[in-house]
Amino acid sequence: MPLLLFFILFSCVNIFAQVEPNTNNIEDPKRWIRENVRFFETDALGRIWVVDQKNQIHLYDENGIKKYSFADNRLGQITSIDVSNPLKALVFYGDFGIIRFLDNTLTEVEQIKLQDSGKFFNVAAAALSNDNNIWIYDIQWQRIYKINSSFEILRETNVFNDLGLAGFKPFKMAEKANLLVVGSKENGFVIFDNFGQMKKQISVADLRDFQFEGTKILCLLSNTMMIQALDPPNPFKLPLPQGLNAAVVLQVRLTSKRWYLAYADGIDWFAK
Repeated sequence: MPLLLFFILFSCVNIFAQVEPNTNNIEDPKRWIRENVRFFETDALGRIWVVDQKNQIHLYDENGIKKYSFADNRLGQITSIDVSNPLKALVFYGDFGIIRFLDNTLTEVEQIKLQDSGKFFNVAAAALSNDNNIWIYDIQWQRIYKINSSFEILRETNVFNDLGLAGFKPFKMAEKANLLVVGSKENGFVIFDNFGQMKKQISVADLRDFQFEGTKILCLLSNTMMIQALDPPNPFKLPLPQGLNAAVVLQVRLTSKRWYLAYADGIDWFAK
């Protein structure tokens, strides 16, 4: 599908306004960040947080200029990062059950060892809550908990089996607009409110990654993208943009200014 038609289709969804990117100091109009990418996130300040193949975190400004880097491989592979609070990013190390908080210069400000709780020994996913506490999903207990840094349980869901979610395996969570979206690569999404009450389940097959922005979810599937609305829960499929790069797209992010597409050797962006 031509790129122009792709833009026209997505403009119908009308999530963000259309503006042009800042191209100052950028030598390549397509490949803006050259990094061996495992995954990345964008924050509300327009910055790009990249986790590379060496398990390092790099923070780029909105012009694609690298500002800071962070490296510490003592805790195993980084499982996920949550930059919904760009001044206190959550970095989750699933193998060791450790959460680090980094400030906007990638300096560690806090570290939480979930096993020190005496309860949470098999956490598969972690995310920031809107009040700067922590959501975790523990496989052993089959529940999502909201906890603080002292392991006090503030909220919790019912057991997943009791919710009809047997076999649902969360790999990523994100909270926005008082809703917690929980993603499973095989089963799609479960939506909870910020009290831990289940709102709905949305089936999506072959989910690779997603971005939640409050009312809609941008989903990356194997060969396409999809906008998943929540109310009503209608899907809107889109092809991946053509003519930019023939390599496999690892992730897609959409901000108020740009599309970002990550590949194994870097990140492209272009104006909406």
